[in-house]
Amino acid sequence: MAWQTVPFGYDRLGQGTGETPQNLGDEYRVNVPTIYYTYEASFLDYFGAKGVEEVDKAIKYFNDLPPFSSMSTDLSEYPNDTLRENFKASTFQLTDLKSTAMSEIMSQLGVIAPEIHIWDVRDRVTQPNQQCPFYDFVVIKRNFDPVTWEPSSYVNGVLYTYVWLISCSPAPDRSYPVASPVDPVAFSFRSVAGDSSVLLNGSYFNGLTRDDVGALRYIYRTDNYNKEQLPPDVFAGLGGSGGSPWEPVNTTNVAVGAGDTTALRAGINKLHFVRKDYDSLLGTFYEGITNNFSVQVVTNGGLSSQSFSRAVLRPDLIFSAGTLQVDLANGIFTVIQHTVPAYASINITDASVNGPGSLIIGDSRTSIDIRFTKIGPAFSASYPSFLDEGSLLPEWRWGSFDGSTNDPVLYPSGSSIKQLEQQVLGSSR
Repeated sequence: MAWQTVPFGYDRLGQGTGETPQNLGDEYRVNVPTIYYTYEASFLDYFGAKGVEEVDKAIKYFNDLPPFSSMSTDLSEYPNDTLRENFKASTFQLTDLKSTAMSEIMSQLGVIAPEIHIWDVRDRVTQPNQQCPFYDFVVIKRNFDPVTWEPSSYVNGVLYTYVWLISCSPAPDRSYPVASPVDPVAFSFRSVAGDSSVLLNGSYFNGLTRDDVGALRYIYRTDNYNKEQLPPDVFAGLGGSGGSPWEPVNTTNVAVGAGDTTALRAGINKLHFVRKDYDSLLGTFYEGITNNFSVQVVTNGGLSSQSFSRAVLRPDLIFSAGTLQVDLANGIFTVIQHTVPAYASINITDASVNGPGSLIIGDSRTSIDIRFTKIGPAFSASYPSFLDEGSLLPEWRWGSFDGSTNDPVLYPSGSSIKQLEQQVLGSSR
């Protein structure tokens, strides 16, 4: 929609990721039970085996979630705060690789920053005979309580209000509400799906929060029925001979037509990520496989089970590394970026904004590239103090750390915390 623009506070970093907050009932979700992921050569070269281990840990948090139907009503088994700090990592301005991956995976599953979108701008008009900043606004709420599903100003038990950010020419056109905790000393902006800036300076997540899990449960619960299509790489019936999820693709299967996959479907109830390596240098997947699964649909006023096979030719998610945008003038320092997923909705014309609909994570013709920047380490310098190396200050770098007394691991692969200490504090240490 035209109103979901950067000036109104949507996609605030201007990266064109296609992420827009949805109203209750308009969610987009993955509708295949198994999501396949892998690592490209660029990721392996930069982050090494330790980087792979850390992203695997991030994905394990999602795989370890029980079926959403088995969770307690109030989700009291999940904490409101899972953000912790490693003080050594904080000293050296390290950003945790695992935690950043956790936030990114939340967005791939259809959940974006709840704190940022408690309030959003729906429309703006200049007051008669006036100019910026004299506007009238319509403000809407796009954060919902994880239990009652009512619009809420609370995220993980913290109450938020807002202040306005308005800038006029010659500055960039911006006007939107910015969330602020009512209690200034509250532990705020702590959701895994939230603003990744909380992960700067040595912070890390040790699990998903209550509101993170609540958002996923709302989207993927079995009694959430959405009219949707299955991805284009899904076949009617079961392929192979024995129902194994790792059988070769049966090329005698006939792809189901788009109209044939349309149904009122239940949520998949359990998230399942599977890692399978592939030849990233050639850009091809491992030997094709068939994943067999069943889905619950509503037919004639009752539930029935439909069987399908999915011909998997490429991974759904590819983790890679590359040089991403740095725009000091506009305050942009991109540390992670993904290709815009395909959105599919059979209910409206503009499927990229309004749902309900599917995140086409299951389309073997394409993959979603999740790219971590490999620009680091980065330092700050300002005239005239940048004239010698000793005046540089560490600003940002990838690392991996936890609550133990172990030294943080630095990236690129092969770096060490001792080298960084010597660089910052001098060779005498």
